[in-house]
Amino acid sequence: MSQFPDLAGVIEPGDVFLKGRASYVAWARIAKYMNEKAPGWQFAIKESPQGGHMWTAPDGTAYIIGYFVGPEIGDRTPDFPYSAMNNRNEPINFDKCSSRVLTDTHRRGFCAAAAFFGSLGYELWAKEEVLESQAESPEIELQQTNTVRQPSDVELAAEDLAVKFSGKVVIQPDEEPIPTRELNTLFDQIMALSKENKDAFDRLKADYCKTFDLPEGSGISEHIQLKKHLHWCQSFLASVPVKK
Repeated sequence: MSQFPDLAGVIEPGDVFLKGRASYVAWARIAKYMNEKAPGWQFAIKESPQGGHMWTAPDGTAYIIGYFVGPEIGDRTPDFPYSAMNNRNEPINFDKCSSRVLTDTHRRGFCAAAAFFGSLGYELWAKEEVLESQAESPEIELQQTNTVRQPSDVELAAEDLAVKFSGKVVIQPDEEPIPTRELNTLFDQIMALSKENKDAFDRLKADYCKTFDLPEGSGISEHIQLKKHLHWCQSFLASVPVKK
């Protein structure tokens, strides 16, 4: 049987994004590393006794059971249960699970299982630093929370992303991360807009990409991280006429 590859230390600072005060790596980036560093290993989720891929816990909340299969016959990891959760990391009841909840849980479970079995991205789960792999380029500009770093530190911490500028940290108010509660409120407002006024929602995405120089058609949720993003979105939402 093939041994699941050790992928510790693969992710780099440029892979890490900040949403609110949480650091994460996009599932597509994790998939890219799995395809490159662990060819032949594929993530799968087990079908539940009731049919479908969502399982029911004793309290009525939902979860999936995932596992990896490898390139050789018999290659299979143990089962890996993973809860279906909302954006506040609260478990979702089985009867509230939509197809979107299933696909989101699949992607998140895939990333968690990659860390569990192969240590891929374990630094974020363990809240350890993600080190820059290119030591010959020490002057790297990274995102910043409100923690001051010393000039000798060249690092990206999972919760403490530092920007170094002439030995001092210079933080403008609009460059501060969005507090989690405000971020969750904003996402709820944007989701409501997408359902109630699709034209305005499409215009929001297009104008946002243009304002912050993103490729046309980009997803914006992963990019909304700083207070300047929050203020722009709030201004746009306030300008949208209420539909009656």
